[in-house]
Order: sequence, then C-alpha cells, then structure tokens
Amino acid sequence: MRRYTRSLVGLALLVLAACSTPQVTIVSVEFTSHDDGDVVTGSRQVEVVAAVTAPSDATVVGEHDGQDLTFTRQGATLRANVTLHDGDNAIEVTVSAEGKSDTAALTLVYPFVRVEDGQPGAYVIGQESDTSASATAPSNMRILEPYNRPAYVGGLFFVPDSGTHRVLVFDGVPTSTGAPASFVVGQPSFDEFSPGTGLGAFNEPGAVVAHGDGLIVMDTQNSRILVFDELPTGFGAQADRVLGQPDEDSTDPGCSPTRFNHPDSAAFAGERFIVADTDNHRVLIWNQFPADADTPADVVLGQPDKGTCVDDELKPGAGATASTLDTPQAVWSDGQRLIVADTGNFRVLIWDEVPSTDAAPADHVIGQPDFSSDDPAVDVNASTFAWPAYVDSNGNQIFVADEDNNRVLVWDEFPTTDGAPADHVLGQLDMSSWAPNRGQVTPGPETLNHPSGLHYLDGRLFVADYFNHRIVVFEAAAP
Repeated sequence: MRRYTRSLVGLALLVLAACSTPQVTIVSVEFTSHDDGDVVTGSRQVEVVAAVTAPSDATVVGEHDGQDLTFTRQGATLRANVTLHDGDNAIEVTVSAEGKSDTAALTLVYPFVRVEDGQPGAYVIGQESDTSASATAPSNMRILEPYNRPAYVGGLFFVPDSGTHRVLVFDGVPTSTGAPASFVVGQPSFDEFSPGTGLGAFNEPGAVVAHGDGLIVMDTQNSRILVFDELPTGFGAQADRVLGQPDEDSTDPGCSPTRFNHPDSAAFAGERFIVADTDNHRVLIWNQFPADADTPADVVLGQPDKGTCVDDELKPGAGATASTLDTPQAVWSDGQRLIVADTGNFRVLIWDEVPSTDAAPADHVIGQPDFSSDDPAVDVNASTFAWPAYVDSNGNQIFVADEDNNRVLVWDEFPTTDGAPADHVLGQLDMSSWAPNRGQVTPGPETLNHPSGLHYLDGRLFVADYFNHRIVVFEAAAP
C-alpha cells in the first residue's frame, strides 16, 4: 500500500514537471515538388508543393518573380499554382509565427524564346558588321561557310568553323557584332586554315557538344569524332582519343557498328550517346559513351541492322517509311524524346521515347504529310522543307534550319499530328517566301543565305548562316 501511494505521488510530480516545461515553436518550410533549377517542359501551369512545420495560424506569404503568389495550406503541406514565364522563374514562400520565420526559395526554368516572323537578329558573329558577308573577315573572328551548332561549356563558347577547319573559342558568349575569338582549336594560329588529321586537327568540323568536363567535336570530313576529356585552353590543343577510326591518322569512311561516314552531329540522352552518321543514312546509339573506338553501337535507326548503310531509296520496297533515313544531318534529345533531321527525305522525325531496338519507327513527322512522302516542297509554306539541314530544341519549341528556303521555322510546341505547320519563320517575311537574303544584294541582320545549323542557348537562337559566313543571333522579341 505504501509502495502504491509513493508511485502515485511520483506520477503526479512528473505530470506537473511536464506541464511546467515551456512549449517551443518550430517554424520551417521546404519545397518538395521540385529541385532548385529544374527545367520544365510542356505546360506552363505547374503546382509547387512545400512541406511546412508551424502552428496552424502561421502567416504564409508567397512570391513569383516579385509578384504575390497564393499558397493554400492543408496540414503540413503548402500548395500553389504557378504560370511560368519564359526563362528563370523565382518562387519563394515565407512562413512566420510567434516572432520566428523561415523562407524557401526555388528557381524553375521554362526554356522558350518568343519570336516574330521576319524579325532581325540582334547581332552577328564572324563579321565586322551586320551587313557584311565577307569570306576574308579578320582572322581572329573569321567564319567561312559555317554549319552545324556551337556549344557553351565551362565559360567558353566554341564555334565550329568548317571552311577554315577549326573551332573558334570565345571567352564567354559574344554579345555584340564583331567580337574576336580568344584562340582556336584545330590550327596552330589564327592565320592557318588548312585541313588536317591527327589529334590536333580537323577537316570541316561539325557539331561541338559538351561531354563531362570536356567536349566532343564531329570531325565530319575525316569521318570521326575527336574526344577532349578536358576543355581546350589554347592553340595547339590535342584531343585525348578518336572514335570512328582505328587510329588518329585514318580518315576512310566505314560501315560497321564502330565506324562512321561523314557524321555531322551528336547528342546525349542521359547516359546514352547518339550520333547522326550522315552518309551512312543512319543514327547510332550507344547506351553508354563509348570507352574507345572499338566499342560497338547498341542500337541503329534508319537501317535494318548495323552492317547496312544505304539510303531508303535503295532498300527493298524503295521509299521512305517511319523507320528509314536518308542523309540525317542532326539529332537532338532531352533524355526522353529524340528528334532527327532526316534531311534527304525533306522531313524531321520525332520519337516520343529514345528507341532501344534497331529500326524502331518514329512516332511523328513534320515537313511531310505522312511517313511515306519524301519529296522536296513544290509549294513553300509552313508545313514543307526544301532541305532541313539542322534541328534543335529547348524541350518546348522545335527549330529547323530549312537551308534551301533560306529560313528557320519555329514550332512553339511539339507537334502531335503529322505535317503540323510551323508557328513562326525567321529569315523571311512570311511562310511562302524563300529567296536568299530576301532578294537583297547585301545581307542584313534580318536575312539568311542557306542557314545550315542552329542552336538554342539561354533564350537566344544561334543560326549558322552558311553563305553569309556568319552566325546570326536572334533574341526574344519584345512582348
């Protein structure tokens, strides 16, 4: 009995002690729906979600690019619906209670560049003025017959200059006409322009693509790819290894799972490596970046197997299908989707998922009304191509360099029907015009003469203007 009484007294003391302990108010908030810097494609309408710890009567204040944003609370969860603007979107939420507060910040990127039909470029690279088309511009900025795409890697801007067999390297992305390069790769000085082989020379280099801490360069006319494990930092830079050839001096084209025939471009889809093996009329896919020149591709598109390299007109049945390719010059992927410029068939093919089996058929086609059509445009309009030399995308829009129509066509969203028309045109005033430089004697910032490459980068579109020997940079049109 005495033991029981003492237990009751001890329990009462514990309860009193607990009741006298002051309650600590905790305030914290953290976004859970997205990671900072996430790129959003598709709909601009997104829901952001945050986890919150705070009293039920805590104050919640939200902002989107400095404007009020309303969050609703349900228990430990905050939610807000956001309409994303072009480019970076800064989203914040602050929770306050009893003199304490916490703020969560999130940046979401919606890649998009608004353009108007026929708008002028903001500036050019490779010429001293916006109206010059000189083939002999100063050697530290000269671009001769450029095609394909540049790349911005590690604070340096790499521009392939096919006609002088080099890659110009700028310290940062140029922002005005007439910017000089800092150095070149592929030549010993600014004043050398000859083609070459080995690990330090090119013969008409094509696309430049970021890879790890370095980059790769499509050495097109040497039928190979040069791999730089680290970024070149000056004249005389040497690649670390070669793909597509048995050694650093060989240049003969080949048709096998390890060889190329004038490859124009490449892209990464996560770990997968994708090459437009242009004159083999195929696209090769490695599930992992090849460790050496003896690593065979895992998947081939456009051909029934990895030992066949003929265009679709020579295949049994003769003619284009959803599984054939003719001179594909460009590839793009966001890790899920794949786009191929099927140049010789005057069309662009879209796969909703990067294929994992040989000869997988495409899901959509633009430039032709169906998969069996492969003729060049007789009628120039928003749904036809004369020579779709290159394709690029930011995940929301598709850009096609329609070379022989002297224009760039822009789709503001991924087409879901075959033959869907483009939304905008650059280089021409309307969708039915096609003349080089709009029929003018000299170019202007608004004209193009056989655009043969392009690249979207941070809200700007860089267009390789082949016969004007320059890169025209288009920025977003005023709202």
